[in-house]
Amino acid sequence: YDSAGDDRFTGRPESSQLAGAAGEYNNVADGFDRVFAFSTEGGNDLAYLYDSVGNDQFVARSIYGLMIDDGSTYYNYASTFDQVYAYSTAGGYDSAYLYDGATNDLFTATPTESLLRGENNEFYNSASNFERVYAFANGGGTDSASLYDSANDDEFIGTPNYGLLRGTNGEFFNYAGNFESVSAYATNGGLDNAYLYDGATDDLFVGRPDYGVLQAQNGDFYHYVGGFERVSAFATAGGNDQADLYDSALDDDLFGRNNYALLYGLNFRNLAQGFAMVRAHAENGGTDVLNIDSLDYVFEQYGNWS
Repeated sequence: YDSAGDDRFTGRPESSQLAGAAGEYNNVADGFDRVFAFSTEGGNDLAYLYDSVGNDQFVARSIYGLMIDDGSTYYNYASTFDQVYAYSTAGGYDSAYLYDGATNDLFTATPTESLLRGENNEFYNSASNFERVYAFANGGGTDSASLYDSANDDEFIGTPNYGLLRGTNGEFFNYAGNFESVSAYATNGGLDNAYLYDGATDDLFVGRPDYGVLQAQNGDFYHYVGGFERVSAFATAGGNDQADLYDSALDDDLFGRNNYALLYGLNFRNLAQGFAMVRAHAENGGTDVLNIDSLDYVFEQYGNWS
């Protein structure tokens, strides 16, 4: 148990320690199968949990963090600490499961660092270097996720129920389930692809050279992808779905056949497939060429198309 001051808990597979931040006390537990640390007396208390050489799991909720291996040979539990940090550095294939609280929460994930926290830091759970990270927003509030790419080729998959950004060769895997808003950013290099899928109600896709957005008209979900070289939006689940495709300042081409429309130019490619209506906008400059025939959707054009 902690003191009334600032305390630090360090949990490792072979040994755990709870100590005062300024060295007021030091309690060590060696060789125990299960270790429970409680932060109940006040102060700014931090917990640091470390993995084993095998496969481990980090499970974090608004009131606790837990590191455990697949064989249950160790179990380190940190309850109601102000901040919990989990590290996957010793080997194995490690996964982190982060769960939201009842208020508005924020999930931020890069290829190496993930953090789920309350809007006002009511809780703060961090996971570093895990092979897979799963964040779930099931506890209430309006929750947002921001996912960032690597320097290699990556792909984002967005559905009404989740957003997933991962390396195409499995370098990292960051999943955000049931967040009201998911934003993915491709700013670090590589050839990055985004695949956006509609819901059962009316949805709107906006494709611009530098970003794409697919959102439910009733606000059920919102997926933003910025800086991806290729964005593909698919309307297959129902509803009256519409798409707006915008040109760049350079020369662009729109190719439309059957149930899809593809607008592309230098460094961007936006596809809308299965939408009931597509509106094409040539408003930003350049010589834009329109090539459409045998369409299965309502098509409208705006601006100066050739």
